[in-house]
Amino acid sequence: MNGAIAIFAKTLGLTPVKTRLAEGIGRDRADEFYRFSVAATAETLKQVQDGSSGKIQPYWALAEAEAVGLPQWNTFPSIWTGEGDLGARLNCVSEQLFVDHDFVMMIGTDSPQLSPDIFIRAVTALESGRHDCVIGPSVDGGFYLLVSKRPVPSEIWKGIAYSKDTTLDELSTLLKKDGWRIHYLSTELDVDTKEDLVNLKLSFTGTDDVELPARQSLFEWLDALN
Repeated sequence: MNGAIAIFAKTLGLTPVKTRLAEGIGRDRADEFYRFSVAATAETLKQVQDGSSGKIQPYWALAEAEAVGLPQWNTFPSIWTGEGDLGARLNCVSEQLFVDHDFVMMIGTDSPQLSPDIFIRAVTALESGRHDCVIGPSVDGGFYLLVSKRPVPSEIWKGIAYSKDTTLDELSTLLKKDGWRIHYLSTELDVDTKEDLVNLKLSFTGTDDVELPARQSLFEWLDALN
């Protein structure tokens, strides 16, 4: 099986990023965090790609059509998410990538602590044949990862209230009503607020993953911020 990982991202200078975080630490520092988080996410997904011998291809799913092909996004191929709310964009990206891939994974750039192992475990669970999709719940009630071997129906993507503490519950309910068998991964942090940065630093402490260059840079930035 060959798969795609869509990394939903925004382009600094074209779209405001981390607005809630900026309320707590200021716009400049929020932009700094975003740069470090994007770099750490790319570093991890490059390991996943290399470890799969190219059978898993990451893509930048960009919020701006004009950002596609910019040099800053040259780590992986980039595609446009299309217009509309998050549900519409998730559906658009899914439809694009399922044309050429057997499974599609959706993630963001808000959980730079995720290790390559989490992504491999998600794919392994999906390939077992016992599940129709694999979801990674986030601490705030949303999800940091979803992977499936067939497209999630557009009415499900568009029928969810996003960025709420009920987001995952709503998604799970709609999928189960449609007959989907769901496997859940461990619950993980995604960074939205100043308080989340403290827990992000703790998640790196005592792990070997921080030795990777982009993660090390992020950890040092977190240390200096505190």
